[in-house]
Amino acid sequence: MLANREGRFRARVTDRGVNSTGPNRLCTVILRFALTEEYRDGEWHDITAEDLEVVAYFYIEKRDGTLNEFIIDALKEALGWPGIDPFWFEDEQDLPPVQLTLEWDEYEGKKRIRVRYLNPHDAEPSTGVSHADADERRALSARLGHKLRAYSGGTPAPAPKPAGAPAPPPKRGPAPPQAKKTATMDEAWALFAEWAKKVEADEGRLHDEWFAAIKAVCGHEDAERVTPEQWAEIQARVPDCPF
Repeated sequence: MLANREGRFRARVTDRGVNSTGPNRLCTVILRFALTEEYRDGEWHDITAEDLEVVAYFYIEKRDGTLNEFIIDALKEALGWPGIDPFWFEDEQDLPPVQLTLEWDEYEGKKRIRVRYLNPHDAEPSTGVSHADADERRALSARLGHKLRAYSGGTPAPAPKPAGAPAPPPKRGPAPPQAKKTATMDEAWALFAEWAKKVEADEGRLHDEWFAAIKAVCGHEDAERVTPEQWAEIQARVPDCPF
């Protein structure tokens, strides 16, 4: 029976395949999972008697032809894939059990359960809330305090006054021309992928943000036409970029 609820589950692979799927014919690792345990109330509970299963589609490439690094890393970490040949999944007979996060998804007016996250079997389930210790609180306050006060209209701490008469400012020559920043597509994608991991964004949201940034800078979504200077601008459009 198909999985019928959201949550975090342990699962084992019961069938696997690799093929080109979807309108863009993207390389896809297709895995069928049998759900064995469910995490609730802080504990794992055996649910094998329910005979629940779910099929997941993991896209190895994106619409622009580049590798889907977010998915590749998840498959490597959870299932031990070397990351070289996708048909390894069809040849490998002993895939390890994993953890899955399932969520409801609506497509063309129909709701279905889909796999949102794939994790190693023994990954620690997150409670969703964490608290900084005293050292981390001090570090965060020191790093962000003056910026937040300035942004929110507070009064920044006054700068210390220098002792003695101020020295005359040095004479400045003409400023040298600054070269425009450049970047590569791989460098820009690495920042977007890192952001996705930090905020636990799924591949759909990651793709949307990626192509939205390209279009905002270039006026189109064709990665092959993006210049090194434009890739540098796209880097700066990582959502909530902390870099």
